[in-house]
Amino acid sequence: MYCSQGGSFPEQPSSATKFDPPLPRDLNSSNLERLRQVFQKKKKRCRRLDADNHVPAIISQQNLKEALDRAKVQPHDLKTNLPEKYPMLHFHNSELRGLHGRHRVQVVSELLPPVDRWWTVDLYLDDVGEELRISLLEEYANQRNPTNGEIYRKIRQYEEEQNEPFQQRWLARLLRCNRERLEQLDNRRNRRLRQGFNALLAISGLWGREMRISMIHRLVEILNYLESVKEFWSSLVDHHPIAMKRIDQDTVEKLQLMARRASRVDAQAAYGFILSGQAFAGFSETERRTIWTRMERFGGLVPSLHTFFEDCKYLESCAQCIKRLFSPPDESIWKSITPMLVTSPETEEDCLVQTSESTFRQTRMAGMERLDIAYRQVWLYAMRHYPSMPADPKNNDDLLAKPNRAKADECVVYQMAALAHRLGFRSTEITELMNQSPDRQIARPALLKARKPGRFRYNPQVFETLVDRIVDCFSTADPDEPRTTPSSQNTYTQTAVSTPPSTQSTANGVRC
Repeated sequence: MYCSQGGSFPEQPSSATKFDPPLPRDLNSSNLERLRQVFQKKKKRCRRLDADNHVPAIISQQNLKEALDRAKVQPHDLKTNLPEKYPMLHFHNSELRGLHGRHRVQVVSELLPPVDRWWTVDLYLDDVGEELRISLLEEYANQRNPTNGEIYRKIRQYEEEQNEPFQQRWLARLLRCNRERLEQLDNRRNRRLRQGFNALLAISGLWGREMRISMIHRLVEILNYLESVKEFWSSLVDHHPIAMKRIDQDTVEKLQLMARRASRVDAQAAYGFILSGQAFAGFSETERRTIWTRMERFGGLVPSLHTFFEDCKYLESCAQCIKRLFSPPDESIWKSITPMLVTSPETEEDCLVQTSESTFRQTRMAGMERLDIAYRQVWLYAMRHYPSMPADPKNNDDLLAKPNRAKADECVVYQMAALAHRLGFRSTEITELMNQSPDRQIARPALLKARKPGRFRYNPQVFETLVDRIVDCFSTADPDEPRTTPSSQNTYTQTAVSTPPSTQSTANGVRC
């Protein structure tokens, strides 16, 4: 083992160095694969002597003395900063307690021959202070940049422990814009939102991806989503606090977005990941079988913080469409749109329910239920057509910066306003959009072009009536609804999958 201020790896580094938890648990598969590719290309690419790649480890005074005696090395020889003068030391099993570098140690034990299994180690005696130990563990050189999610989790951890210095150290890693968003999250008015995120801190595996802090202030409805994320993952381990901490990032990344009941491919993959130990690696085989049994009862897409932020992006695009129907809101969309519905909460009235792009049915329901159904239908329209309704540029600079920026389809925007009006919503913005009917914009120029100016003119008192007549002609066109075929009826089916999935029919379900 070569030593820099203390040491390097012996012939079998994985056995001489102990990590908590033990290898190969708590390893990031993508980081392992990256290191394997580096090692396999050229051994010299390992760069084991570079200071940035040293592994920090703790050793007792007695074990260090014995290793020095075996190598006939003096303690002062460990103080050199010259790589060519690092001494080689050998240690017995588990004499070193690694603070960082578990991925490098694992790859060394996998790929390098026994005679070449060494690594440069910075040794620290086991009486090192707790603050220095934590600092080494979290911030040692060549550590990949932590994600916003990991930073947020550390900030909250040290806040709970009332460790102000370490909390500020992690806070400093955030970009300024994200620090400002985090401060907004700490405001009293966002207390429930903060609690929703903090409830997920117990499941460390959820925090490996980027946390788009700049988005977390936008939707009040996210509280229900965050609760569903917590409920899914904690239910798999029977809400046991210690077991929740053992759910690692690899597990979350392998299973998120899978739809076991809707997709046979997903069901087989999830079953294989869990039973083989590729997911829930920190659990025994018996525990993993129990986890799979619980997962079989879940019928939706596997949620995570990654799916949460991706869905937030999608819903934000839809929300921008709906905001065309009313003035810029100070409140949520729900609170802004509620007073726009012309209805009485106490009386039962007819409510339109859209069954296709051009057909509706009527049903009787009370005012609040009618509001809920109408609100959902406006959202569903935006979800279907949001790509055709991108937000308008806020100013001329935005327009100049993106000359090829897509414009909203006026027909699609009009149809959204018409739907909202038909469902009972009223606002100045809806009226203005209704007056900008694409049919009317076509009818007016058609009338004017049909007769040359100067030779003919229309009576101004009846001109709009003539426009209405042409628009009425347009409205006689029947919608070309797609026909339902036997094959399309079976497109969205659910396949029940038991343990193991391979015992079922070979027909594939389609992911929802």
